[in-house]
Amino acid sequence: MVAMNFIFPFLILMNSDYKRVPWFVVMAGIVILAGHYIDIFNMIMPATVGDQWYIGIP
Repeated sequence: MVAMNFIFPFLILMNSDYKRVPWFVVMAGIVILAGHYIDIFNMIMPATVGDQWYIGIP
């Protein structure tokens, strides 16, 4: 989670040349959103459904 939510955005989006490429910013945003989804999913699901949880669209 640290890599997807902090290290990746910090290192990739720190350079201003990359921020000028629209598809690169969109892909970075998708990775960040996926990282947030996985982080929240792993915090909530095991406590609510026990050992019968799976990763998928809720």
